[in-house]
Parts: sequence; C-alpha cells; structure tokens
Amino acid sequence: MKYFLGLVLIFTFTSARAQQFSHFNTGTLFDAFENPAQRAFVPDSSRQFAFNFFFPNLGATSILTGNAQASVNSLIKKDVYNSANLTNGLGNLNNLRVASDSYWFMLKMYNRLDGDQEFGLSAQTKAEGHGSVTDETLLLLDSYKNFDNGKLNQDLFNDFLEGQAYHQFSLTFQKKIDANVAFGLKLSTLLGIYYNKLDIEHSSFAVNQDNTKANLFLQGKYQSNYYGTYRKRDILGLKNPGAAVSFGLQAQLDNGLLLQGNLKDLGFIRWNKSAVTYNFSGTQNINRVTGSTQNDTRVLTATDSLTSINGSQHAFYTPINGKVDLAISKKFVLVPDFSLTPNLIVSKELFYNGLTAALVNHFTYRNLWVTALASYNQDRAWSAGGQLMYKSPNVEFYVGTEQLFQSARFLKTSSANYNSTGINAFIGFSAKFGRFIEHPANASTIPMGEEKGFFDRMWTRIFKRSYY
Repeated sequence: MKYFLGLVLIFTFTSARAQQFSHFNTGTLFDAFENPAQRAFVPDSSRQFAFNFFFPNLGATSILTGNAQASVNSLIKKDVYNSANLTNGLGNLNNLRVASDSYWFMLKMYNRLDGDQEFGLSAQTKAEGHGSVTDETLLLLDSYKNFDNGKLNQDLFNDFLEGQAYHQFSLTFQKKIDANVAFGLKLSTLLGIYYNKLDIEHSSFAVNQDNTKANLFLQGKYQSNYYGTYRKRDILGLKNPGAAVSFGLQAQLDNGLLLQGNLKDLGFIRWNKSAVTYNFSGTQNINRVTGSTQNDTRVLTATDSLTSINGSQHAFYTPINGKVDLAISKKFVLVPDFSLTPNLIVSKELFYNGLTAALVNHFTYRNLWVTALASYNQDRAWSAGGQLMYKSPNVEFYVGTEQLFQSARFLKTSSANYNSTGINAFIGFSAKFGRFIEHPANASTIPMGEEKGFFDRMWTRIFKRSYY
C-alpha cells in the first residue's frame, strides 16, 4: 500500500550524508570527496594514492520532532502502539528527516607538486527523505473512535511524505590556484533507485451515526517511479539517469583564518516514462469500523484506493538534496603536538527548507583526533555529538555520532516527548599507498631513470617470468 510504504520510508528508512559536519577541515579522504576544495594529501608526508580498499564509509541519520516520538519509540521497541501523547483537533505536525550516505569506492591520486593537483573517483549510494505527519493521522491509524464525534474533521490529515534513493558515480579534481587558495570540482552521474512522494492537500474523516461505517476523503497528489511491482533489478537504477555538480573554494587568510564555501550536489534525476502520477480527489467508505478498535489496515487500504485514481504514466524530474555550505576555522597550537581547531559552519538546503548551523571543535594530539560538535536546525532541534579518529599521514579510521543525546533517547525505552529524537552514526577507513610525495629538495632518493612505479611493480610480481 502506497501510504503504508510512505510511512515506513519516513519512520524507518536509514539504510546507510550523516557526518556532514564532523569531517570539515580534517583532510580525510571522505572530507576531500564531500568538500571538493579540501586536499587529501600532504607533500613530504603522504603517499601518492588514497583508497578505502572497498571498506564502506557509512553514515545514517534521522531526527523526529513532535508528539509522535513516544508512539514511534513504543512501536519499534515494544511492538505496541502508544497514542497517549497525541493531540486531536489541533493539526500538530510531526516532522522527520532522514539521510544516508554510503561510499563504497573512493580512490584519489596526487598528480603533481605544481599546483597540488588531485584527481579522484568515487561510487556511493544515497538516500534522503523528509515529511510532516499530523497527530490526527496517527490517531486515526490507532482507532476510529478518536473521531466518533459527529464532525467532518476537515483537513486534520493533510500529510506530506517524500523520499528517494540513488547511486552516485563521481570524478573529482582539486587544485591550488595559488599558495593560499584552492579550487575543487566534483562531476557526478546519478542512477535513481526509488522515488515516492505523497502530498495530501485536503482531507476529512466522519463516522456515520449508526457507527457501522466511516467516510474518508482525500485530495492531493501522489508520485512514484514505479508502477506495479518493484523488481530486484530496479535497484540498479539504469532507467533513471541524472547528473549533479559540486564545487568549492578554500582560502587561507594572513591572520590564520581558513574560509571554505561549497555548492554541493546541484543535480536532478529523470525518472523514466513508466513513472506514475496520481492527482486524486475522492471519498472512500470504510465498512465494519466497529469490528475492531484497531483500524489501521482498513484506513491504509482506503487510502491506497483513493490515491490510485486519475493516474497517468510519464517521465518527470526531481532534484536531489543540494546544499550550500559556508565554514570558517582557525587552528590554535596550544602546546607542542596538541592543537585546537574550532569551525563555524552554516549549511542551507537548496530545494527544501533545511537550515543548520554547527560549531565543531577538533582536538588533535599527534595522530589522535577528538571532535566535539553542537548544531541547531530549522526545526529548533539541538544536536550534540563527537568523533574519535586515528589519522596519520597515510592511514585514517574514524567512528562517531552527530546526535549523541537523541540517539541515546532513541535506544532507551521512554514514553516521554523531547524536543527531538533520532539516531545517527558513522564509520570510515582509508589508507594511502604508492611512492612518497616529495619535493625535490627533500627527496630521500635520487631518480636514476630505472625505478618502477607501484603498478609496474605489481604487474611484474604477478606476471614475472622465470628463467632457468
């Protein structure tokens, strides 16, 4: 059922862009792909190639605000639907955002010392969703008796749900324009996996006087990239092409301030001609409502029927969740080998109303990084979290969360409503290999014209000849 699928997407879809703030100005391979102007190599320290060796760099995040927090928590933890905190007749909204980013493949090469040029290839899978569901919608799924009041209960079920998933294959280029300014570019091909959007503009629900049936009215629009059964091969997304571009600038000022600006993932997906759009408006009778106080199945069946009228199949375009980021930071060396780098970051979504400000502090002691952060978004939700990372010139491993307290509340059983509830976690690894990047004046060896590169040595080892 479409409506059920939408609810499942919005409330549980966190399959794997979560660490969007923790990695700013860390110089990790992930940072270099997400923020194109950021370099991943340090001459005279790093080796020439950086690779994640197919270790997935994963992140998932979700955040929920509203009275439904206890209901969702109870349903997930206890398989019991608790509607005690939901209000009726006020149209209070429950807002939820989910996002995920899985880098399956990351490979970057340092090209030459002149300009600090870097080239990269990456493959990732992203998912993003957002929506607003009223308290009354969740009450209706619990029991029709919540609306056995002789009224039409108009426009109390006006919900919005949207989610999509896609593959992203990218080429990146980073170069220093001069000694203090760097430019980065990321060009991406997209393959759409899944798209679902439900927008209910007008609604009503009324129970007949004899309490034997009810009338559900819905008016709005429903879109999906598939008609009928979603097949396994659809997960490849070959029928739904798209493109995106990201670029960034980074400038080091004389006073030590580091400025960074990024336009990320400005792009669209074309969903193929088999995609379906329904402009629905109608009423559905729900019979035998007295048979059970739990009428979620009947309501969802009626909703599915109503949203399947006045349909047409045609291609359409949707934007992906592009963003503009601005960041300012400065590094302070407190004692030898120990430094503090505070970062102030503002991120604005281009096609949605998302706006987040964050303060990120990197504490570094030799190869150990500890990051603490706090953020605040347009839903008036505060978040705090941290990251623990080991980062040497040629190896990096990190793990962390950007929603420490929301995640703790989500993991424990509670019937209370907080400002927000959610869950966030990320993990990643990469390493560098190949020859050392050395300035000629610092070179540890003198090239004699006979030294072979990394791939030449590998080829020789695999296919070397034996002589007797």
